[in-house]
Amino acid sequence: MGMNDDLVANSGEELTKFFVSNGYLDSQKMQKTRKVFSYHDSELVIDDVDQVGLIIELECQSGEPMELVRSFLTNDEWERDLEGTSYIWLRKVKGLNRHLNHLKRFETDPEWNVLVQEREYYLGISQ
Repeated sequence: MGMNDDLVANSGEELTKFFVSNGYLDSQKMQKTRKVFSYHDSELVIDDVDQVGLIIELECQSGEPMELVRSFLTNDEWERDLEGTSYIWLRKVKGLNRHLNHLKRFETDPEWNVLVQEREYYLGISQ
């Protein structure tokens, strides 16, 4: 397979070899220490990511994460962000930021690129 040929790969390994041999990939290893805290059906994950800092993610199986956060932090003690840990790492460590344009689009069109069952959630956090 050359750069001007149609790309046909029979496996993920073959596709990876093609990209690496053509300079498309480099090492993407995010070193982090993770602590997970669970309470009922909620999970708080604290990642200490090398070259990034602390990232805290909150997942609630039922209920609104905002209610849980407001039970132990005031509004000036935290910032809600849709950018996930991997994207923050790519932006800070690798200098990649094209995804930020997509995140900004949620501010004006919260239903963009969102599954039907997730639309209410994104509408709520964009306001």
